[in-house]
Amino acid sequence: MMTKSRSSVNMNSTEFNVLFMPRSEENPYQSSLVESLRDSGHNVWIEGGYPISFVKGILENGIPDIIHIHWLSTYLIGNSMVTTILKSTVFGLCAIIARVLGIKLVWTVHNLAEHEQRNPMWEEFIKSVYSSYIFNRIIVHCSSAVNLVQEKFGCEESKVDVIPHANYINLYPDTVSEKQARTELEIDRDKTVFLHFGKIREYKRVTWLIRNFSGVSDEDALFLIAGSPETEEIEEEVLARENNCNRIITDLRFIPEDEIQYYLRAADAMVLGFNKVLTSGSAVLAMSFGVPIVSPRLGCLPDIISERGGFLYENDNPDKLVEAIECALESDLKSAGDANFQRAKRFSWSRMAELTTDCYSQAIK
Repeated sequence: MMTKSRSSVNMNSTEFNVLFMPRSEENPYQSSLVESLRDSGHNVWIEGGYPISFVKGILENGIPDIIHIHWLSTYLIGNSMVTTILKSTVFGLCAIIARVLGIKLVWTVHNLAEHEQRNPMWEEFIKSVYSSYIFNRIIVHCSSAVNLVQEKFGCEESKVDVIPHANYINLYPDTVSEKQARTELEIDRDKTVFLHFGKIREYKRVTWLIRNFSGVSDEDALFLIAGSPETEEIEEEVLARENNCNRIITDLRFIPEDEIQYYLRAADAMVLGFNKVLTSGSAVLAMSFGVPIVSPRLGCLPDIISERGGFLYENDNPDKLVEAIECALESDLKSAGDANFQRAKRFSWSRMAELTTDCYSQAIK
């Protein structure tokens, strides 16, 4: 049964019929935002398949007021130039039809470009076209991203809304102590543990981090890497570099939700090695567990991380990475982690839903 058609929405109403695309279950971001928007009175549903489930969803839920796109590259980029142009054309035609029907389109820019960089020139071109002529509103998660999106895609600043990424506090099990976590992972309590957590992909430069971690002088500093490598080649390279350094510990597998707490509670700091990034769920996760962060000065990271909770370094400079880690080793990491946790607490899902509702209202005007 249709819960609400577009014609039933008053232009002055703050309750909208919203379609999220595409579906993602990698972390609680999408489900938490959907739940908070529903708590605010909106009818929100998610479609992963395209275009069949998209049509099915509209038949079940009615024509949406808003189509909210998250990972846009999914609909634009293929493995070849032919499939890329085909996908981009189909999406463009669907978007034009949606606009003709009066549906408003909103895009959350999680990344400026897809991580694999399969067709970067085309991706930048087509996103520039859609940013200027297709999307009614664009959402970014920090103030710095406004300029980055403008420079990359040439869209008007007036259509860009800054909505901070909400925290992951209490969204994952968090019942173990540092002692319990280190006992489970067989890590001595007198070691200082730097953690890299999450799926290991090329743009995260984990092997670069391993190679340069050997320059850290403190022999009690360990580098713990937990997550599943995206390819066999990455896994082989990580393992090869681990064998050359006795201060590297790896757990190269998908980490179930109930085990995430062991790695975050065992860690003294999180280390990020991105060579390109806009918003980082890993940084938000670390802050939500009260963990300080060693991070490149890229994208939203300087905006997100607390001044007292972060140790930032210039990207592509190994010496600066080592300096940042050494600085962390000389600091009060407990206080730095507390600063990150307090900052993370400021960004709730209810507040994010409130700001997203404001964005939808601007799109409808």
